[in-house]
Amino acid sequence: LVLPTAVMVILGHNYNLFLSFRGGKGLACMIGSLLVISPMAFVYVFAVIGLIALLIRDVNTAAGIGVFSLPFVLWFQEGHWLFPVFGVVIALLVASKHRNDFHNFSERRRKTA
Repeated sequence: LVLPTAVMVILGHNYNLFLSFRGGKGLACMIGSLLVISPMAFVYVFAVIGLIALLIRDVNTAAGIGVFSLPFVLWFQEGHWLFPVFGVVIALLVASKHRNDFHNFSERRRKTA
């Protein structure tokens, strides 16, 4: 019951009915959900995001990329096939709201190259 609830919390945050289906990027909701689902997964995922942020020097883009480690971390932490499936859904929900960050990052990289 916790996994579908986490997806619904992130979905409701990203696409808020009362804000004309606009909302946040879902990262804070993902943090809260991970702390309930698997606290160690939270540590590992945010270590990956931190490493990516150090390498590319852009925290927003790093968060959008780093969430794709979530399914793998949940697979190794929890061991049940259902966790990585929901990890993929959560990662796609969060990363989909970071599309502009990806675009802005690639534009900045082109201008400096």
